[in-house]
Amino acid sequence: MFHWLAELEDGSRLDESTELTLGLDTQFDSQEEAEAWLGDFWSLFGDFDIAQVSLLQGDELVFGPMGLEK
Repeated sequence: MFHWLAELEDGSRLDESTELTLGLDTQFDSQEEAEAWLGDFWSLFGDFDIAQVSLLQGDELVFGPMGLEK
């Protein structure tokens, strides 16, 4: 399963409540599904000071961190 890990400007993670609110707990069957989801929702992340995201498959890094500049 694939999932996103979001980091703030200072490299820290969001609190669990905010991750749930943004759907960052969502698990995807494929990398393509995960990337499509990010394409739909990344613009909301700026409101929460998310600076970058990484895509993981289980605990293994697939790619990232990727900056989220608008």
